[in-house]
Amino acid sequence: MMQITQNQIKALIDEQGNARKCLKCQNRQVVAQFNMNRSFKRMITCPDCQGTGKATISIPKEWVVCNCGGKGCTECYGKGKRLKYEVGEEIYYCLNNPPCDCLGGCNNKIRLKIISETEDKWRVCLI
Repeated sequence: MMQITQNQIKALIDEQGNARKCLKCQNRQVVAQFNMNRSFKRMITCPDCQGTGKATISIPKEWVVCNCGGKGCTECYGKGKRLKYEVGEEIYYCLNNPPCDCLGGCNNKIRLKIISETEDKWRVCLI
């Protein structure tokens, strides 16, 4: 189960319960630049928030057992495990201590979205 510290939660949410702004880009909007002949467009985005303007945190990736039984499907590449979530997917995280699974209708949860990934971590922001 995903473990997020209280400091990470405070980095995402302000005192009023709203999403904090990204400190790196200071909530600048995504800037589109065109080259001289305008044949293609290159987007310039903040490396942390990926243009969302919201504060982000890094969390370790989670793996689950793949249904292929280690036979080498495209999701697990023969390792028998696959990623629990993908980039762009929404995650519900319970703020109770200890976190519950929130299947019983818990109202103390936040919605996070995975906006990017590295080899061993996901970058998430509050939705």
